[in-house]
Amino acid sequence: MWYNPNYKDRDIILLNIGRSYYNEKLYYKAIEWNHNILSEASSDSIRNYIKFYTGNSYFELSYYDNALNNYDSIIKNVKNQLLLNKVYYMNAFSYLQRGELEYSKRNFQLISSKSDELYLDANKYIKYLDEFNLKDFKNPKIAGILGIVPGLGYAYNGYFQTGLAALLVNSIFMGATYKAFKDDKDATSVFCSILSLGLYIGSIYGSVQTSYRFNNNLLKDFYSKFKRIHFN
Repeated sequence: MWYNPNYKDRDIILLNIGRSYYNEKLYYKAIEWNHNILSEASSDSIRNYIKFYTGNSYFELSYYDNALNNYDSIIKNVKNQLLLNKVYYMNAFSYLQRGELEYSKRNFQLISSKSDELYLDANKYIKYLDEFNLKDFKNPKIAGILGIVPGLGYAYNGYFQTGLAALLVNSIFMGATYKAFKDDKDATSVFCSILSLGLYIGSIYGSVQTSYRFNNNLLKDFYSKFKRIHFN
């Protein structure tokens, strides 16, 4: 029935088929279907909804650039305020996933109070973004430089016990290496040198990695506050 180009509900049926793929989490199928029907849509309103669910499918697949491209194309010609609110909402979450917190906040701020649920959600998330302090992040470069002194890089990242252990282990092996050279034990001194150097480099590398781990945990805790509304 929907193949008939004159059928009055054809656009809605085509749109809903794409939405059903999306709701069944068949995102690649939804994207393919929506691309095929986009040029056949008879109005901007239908085209905007097709682009919206295409963007949502890309979002679910973590293709945030593609999602943003679809959302931005809707903003240029949309007249439906409720749809526009949803687009700003999804835009905000796309930027959030890309780590662009300022752009995320701007899109949350654009949501109109005409959509109460999204508006309340947006204001809550704006507050979270305002409270989030990038100064709490650890700088991996600073951690690496401090790691030149064994254990100090770990301590900078808040891993005090690991830092103390790194200092003790490095001190023990450096002491053993020095003693081996002093006693002219060539084989032992070479072995201890290699082992001490490995531990020393490993301590610097570990300091850098713990910075990344600290920052990732901070972001993970931050992102866990954001519970996205799912649009069917």
